[in-house]
Amino acid sequence: MLEEALASEDDKGVVLLPPIMARQGQAPGPNVTTTLLHALAHRDPWVRVSAAVTLARRRDRAALPRLIERYGQEKESKARATLAATILASGAGSGTDLAAHAGTSATDLWWCVLAHRTRDLSAVDRLVSIATDPSGLWTVRRAAIAAAGRLPYETALARIEFSVMAERSPFTLDHHRSLAVHDAITTVIPQAIWSFRQFYRGDRAGFISCFEPYFEGCWKGTLDPTGLPSGADAAGWLYDAIVRGGGPEGAALNQLLNSLHAPLLQAAVLRSLRLCGRPDRIDVHLARARHVWVAVRALLERFKFPERGPALGRRLQIVVAEAEWANDRVVNDLLNKLATLPVAKMGSDPAAVPAPSPPPFVASLLT
Repeated sequence: MLEEALASEDDKGVVLLPPIMARQGQAPGPNVTTTLLHALAHRDPWVRVSAAVTLARRRDRAALPRLIERYGQEKESKARATLAATILASGAGSGTDLAAHAGTSATDLWWCVLAHRTRDLSAVDRLVSIATDPSGLWTVRRAAIAAAGRLPYETALARIEFSVMAERSPFTLDHHRSLAVHDAITTVIPQAIWSFRQFYRGDRAGFISCFEPYFEGCWKGTLDPTGLPSGADAAGWLYDAIVRGGGPEGAALNQLLNSLHAPLLQAAVLRSLRLCGRPDRIDVHLARARHVWVAVRALLERFKFPERGPALGRRLQIVVAEAEWANDRVVNDLLNKLATLPVAKMGSDPAAVPAPSPPPFVASLLT
């Protein structure tokens, strides 16, 4: 039935192919895999996407060479990204399996996942390039940083950490411990851009009156409002940022969204430093942290090393003594726990040592 449907020239019947493939793709046997691979050359891109999704569920290593070949030939971006995921699911063993189509966000993301999985040393230069490119999509950059954490520190992460840790979010009004305003702004940007385009181009006061209640509503559920700006200030900043970015059609708005996620990239660097076994580098970034959110992330990663006790507590107290956030309650609670917890057994895997849960923060994608 599937072979007949694929051979049909009737465009109306194309809509039936995805459910047919999903159903027959559950059957065992090489013939089914062969038919699905044949579907990857279908004229309709959605049929190709459906075939790739079905093949990903089958996880048939025998299909890998043909999948890599089709991936190199695919022109449609959605089908290409789906094929990249299918190649991973089918047992790709090297970054060269996804060498084609470098430079597009969707395929670069899957390439980084593959580099993370295989710990491929030949991927180092490309990982560094992706991770340190400030114009890149933040999710792809974070995947590259995570992959670097699985390689020896000197080969990749040492070339990444300084650049990423030096980045700064353009929104400087958020002094909240959980970066609650960053979370609110990144969530509302698509709606704000649409509203600007439809109603508020040139009307800053109207834009603020529209979005001020949104921000104030976000603050209502916050257990500790310390460090939050007013809703009007947050809305005004967002309006000005859209204008500076060239309006709702400006390409700079994508860069704005990426730059607002700089703290998440820095948290990824701290995690990778822990995976590389470099508590000394985490301590350096703890001392240099400009925001308490980054400091808390550094301390939580520090907990996952076996070193504990009063000596460590005293040393880290000296490290943070000059910081603006040195008297923060959560920071000091974590430092006290580090000083009082028993030393973990030597030889423990840093990645396996559990960290304590911090006190409850406001719900945030950035926590």
